[in-house]
Amino acid sequence: MSRAAEPLDTIATSPAASTTATAAPPIVVPGPVPSASAATAANAANSAPIPEPPPVIVIPDATTADPGATPKIIAAPVLTPLISSRPTYTLKDCVDIAIRQNSTLLQAKKKIEAAVGSIIQARAAFFPQLGYSGTYQYQENHWATIGINNGSVAATSWSNGFTITESLFSAGANTNRLGIARLSHSNQLLAYQAAIDDTLLSIRLAYYQLLLDQSSVEVHRQAIGLLDKQLKNEQNRFDAGLNSKSNVLRAQVTRANELPALLNAENAVRSDYIALSQLLNIPFRPDVDEAPFGVTGSLGFEPRTYSLKDTVAKALATRPELKAAENEIEISQKQLIVDRANILPHLNAFGQYSLASTGDVDHPNNYHDGYTVGIAANWNIFDGLATFGKMKSTRALMEAAIASRDQTRLQIESEVRGALNGLETAANTVESQARNVLVARENYILANAQYDAGLSTQLDILQARLDLTTAQTTVFKARYDYLAATAKLQRSLSSQFEIVSDTLPPTAPATQEIPTLSAPAKTAAPSPTPSPPPLRTAPPAAKPTEGQPPLPQP
Repeated sequence: MSRAAEPLDTIATSPAASTTATAAPPIVVPGPVPSASAATAANAANSAPIPEPPPVIVIPDATTADPGATPKIIAAPVLTPLISSRPTYTLKDCVDIAIRQNSTLLQAKKKIEAAVGSIIQARAAFFPQLGYSGTYQYQENHWATIGINNGSVAATSWSNGFTITESLFSAGANTNRLGIARLSHSNQLLAYQAAIDDTLLSIRLAYYQLLLDQSSVEVHRQAIGLLDKQLKNEQNRFDAGLNSKSNVLRAQVTRANELPALLNAENAVRSDYIALSQLLNIPFRPDVDEAPFGVTGSLGFEPRTYSLKDTVAKALATRPELKAAENEIEISQKQLIVDRANILPHLNAFGQYSLASTGDVDHPNNYHDGYTVGIAANWNIFDGLATFGKMKSTRALMEAAIASRDQTRLQIESEVRGALNGLETAANTVESQARNVLVARENYILANAQYDAGLSTQLDILQARLDLTTAQTTVFKARYDYLAATAKLQRSLSSQFEIVSDTLPPTAPATQEIPTLSAPAKTAAPSPTPSPPPLRTAPPAAKPTEGQPPLPQP
């Protein structure tokens, strides 16, 4: 049983024009008129180019505008593995490994095999049942001849018989038992589909969380580097008699306060590797503390718009949990017929052939044989209300299954609404904070230039540095939130999207990345900043690719 991927584009709005982000305009800081040297430094800082972003950690969820195409995730490898000897995995690699060896999926496959066995067992009631019975015994001579005055009795005796039985009427029990077994097998297939969806969601969230924490490590390392330069600068100024000892101490305290954030981020990366390796069923080496693999990718951002009504309808039509809940109701209905069959008559046809010894040593052949055929009826007229109690219990379970189905429907709707709300919030946060990073960077460069010119204080530099770190962290977190909300939305739709090869070109224009600090260089004045792009626009079309591996067949 295979399930085709459901394209998300059928519920997305038409594509809108994409805009490529450019550098921010110069920032003019009000205050006293600086000296000529200070003005020169400030102008150089204002004219510094926005450096090309480092490929910090990204997987854009690129989909297609073709309603019949399969949604894709394009993974762009940008990080260099920490250890050259260990493998480096993309998101596609992680999903492929999990499909092959994730423990939850392996258990789900075995449950499908067990359900196939139940079908074979239930189907056996429709075939004739053939049985054999035989005995052989030896009796001591004086014991075998007790009560016999004349003649002799053989010390050994034996008998053989074959019996064939066929059910003629079971009051619907056999038919409905087979129906229950088939529905149970269908539920196991649906459970396997749900397990795949859950595994894909868990892999994506763990993967994105790892990339987020890696980016956080880089941000805090940059902050530590800036604070080291600041501390060295303050120490040099103090040695030259240009500032007080308190400036040096304040720089030392600020650097020390930043260090725990870096240590916590590095510890979070180690924890993320542990969680991801458990999902991939890849054990750590007992003699090595480092993860047995690395990851590559980046936190991309490609906003789109979805219709709430169409998305909810799509989720209700595709979620395997809802189909399984419907099957549970039908199973209860069939079980009610099976329970009622216990107090109805049953008919069986039988035939028997027997061959046995006579026990008389004077008999010419010393055995006799014959056959028997007939019809047997069985009717349990009164069983002490046991069947009544069982039917009452089955009816209660059927009503509970109906309530569970309704609860599942509401839960799916809530998941869709929550994912859409998360998408909207994260998209607005990313787009509002992306330019804030550029502004914070410019502010930090200007604060340094003004401090060197004696126009600002050390606290202004430290605050500008803190604002830059906060802005970078906020954007990375918002990108993670957007990708996580996208993954949850696709999980709510139960869409087995395709993660294509990393070697394929992106299907959407490159989005503006978060810049990092570098030495300013002279360049032409930046062009005016265009207006922000519209929220959640659909990316350009791309060719569909093959879907996920099909579900196992019984």
